[in-house]
Amino acid sequence: MNSTQIGFIAEYQFLLELLKNEYHLAIPCGDTKGYDLVVETKKGWKTIQIKTAIKANVSYKRQTGKRVVMGQRYKKGSFDFLIIVNRENDAYWVFSQDEVLGKWSVYATPDSPAYMDLDKLDK
Repeated sequence: MNSTQIGFIAEYQFLLELLKNEYHLAIPCGDTKGYDLVVETKKGWKTIQIKTAIKANVSYKRQTGKRVVMGQRYKKGSFDFLIIVNRENDAYWVFSQDEVLGKWSVYATPDSPAYMDLDKLDK
């Protein structure tokens, strides 16, 4: 499976999670935007960028921290939320744009406040 196919799987895993939680969403046509989904929240429509956490992209810090390397530093306005999806166990992390701006990587661990926190989209 190539990286594009892996990315699509992660996007649809999270899309299904949003639908199960009764969010309305839209998917941009083509891969020309800096985001993968647009989601209607209590605060209006928000853009979502989704990244996949797989063993090849995860390193360990002190045996507990997982670092997801994003491959680029995002600029203000690129998206409202970054979602990290672990396709091995359907876990996900929700980071606001401010939490990831200017960073090359983020740490995604089960004890992180971002872990499985869909309510963050409405705050």
